[in-house]
Amino acid sequence: ESITLEMNSDDELIFYTDGITEITNKEKIPFGKNALFNSFQRHINEDLQSQVDLILQDVKDYIGEEKINDDISIIILKKK
Repeated sequence: ESITLEMNSDDELIFYTDGITEITNKEKIPFGKNALFNSFQRHINEDLQSQVDLILQDVKDYIGEEKINDDISIIILKKK
């Protein structure tokens, strides 16, 4: 299936694996889509690499000492 998106200058598109939204803290509560969206919004004014780094830091802060048992990947595309 193909999808076509219209993007304006400075629009961003984020791709992520389910490992990010499904990762849990010590109470076994998933990070979830809302937390990912909130993290993305908090860091949207940063450059792309910083956005990715800061979102991943938010995930790590959320899980604390819990192990990462799944892949966690983020790709952010920005139209110039």
